[in-house]
Formats: sequence, structure tokens, C-alpha cells
Amino acid sequence: MKKLLWSLTALFLLFTSVNGLASNEDINLKVKGYHNNNERLLENNSILFSGDSFQIEVESKSSLYIYAFLLDSMNNLQQLGGSNSDPLINQGEFINFPSSASNWYQLDETIGNETLFLLTTESKINTSNISNLDDLNKLGSVYSFVIRHLSSKV
Repeated sequence: MKKLLWSLTALFLLFTSVNGLASNEDINLKVKGYHNNNERLLENNSILFSGDSFQIEVESKSSLYIYAFLLDSMNNLQQLGGSNSDPLINQGEFINFPSSASNWYQLDETIGNETLFLLTTESKINTSNISNLDDLNKLGSVYSFVIRHLSSKV
């Protein structure tokens, strides 16, 4: 069952990566990592360690609603930034996750892939109904970014 879940996740990631690259004119995505008191810009599939932190910055190239989600290393899907914030971003504006540039999301001790998903839509949606990855694909354009989460004991 676990292999099947990983296989489905891998296929979804492949699909959304291709989908994200094909329609990448909507946003500019930057993911920053914080490790050993150093901040750096991450590339897709970059490595961070347990206890390290990350933050997301998105620039919109048109007026869009932008929602961020994390599929963590335990395969739990959660919305980043909260469902109560107004995600409408106008052309040339930025949105950060977490909302304050001085805050960061910190990795726990559970190693594995941490996959960020950005959902862009032209109209506001109710994100409380999103419970899995299939729900995201049905609602708008989806962009993915993988952080390889390793143990800090390596």
C-alpha cells in the first residue's frame, strides 16, 4: 500500500511539474532555505535538514488568487498561510508564505520529501474542501516544488 501511495505521488508530481512548467507565465516562485545561520535560494529538489527552515515568495504576473499547500513527508496535505487570508494578488505584487518575511516554516524530525504546491485561480475558492492532490488539479493551475528533507544527523 505504501509503495502504491508513493507511486501515485510520484506520478502526480511528474504531471504537475510538467503542467507547472508549461504555464509558468502566471507566477515567479522563489523558495528560500535557512541552514546553519545562512539563507540561500533553493532549487527544486534542494536538500534541507531537520530543524532547517524555508519560506516562499510568489510574484504574480497577472491578477490571481494564490494558495499554498504542503504535502509533508508523512503525506499530510495542509494549507500554508491559513484559509482566512485574502489570496488575491495583482500583477507585479508579491505574496509570502508565511505572510511575514521575518517568519519561516521549520522542518520537523520526519525525513522525506516536503512538496510545496501553489494553486493559482482566477476566482476565489473555498479551500476547506481540499483534502487531497486530485482536488488541487481540478481547481486551477498547480505548481510544485520539492524539498528533500534529510536527517540533521547525517
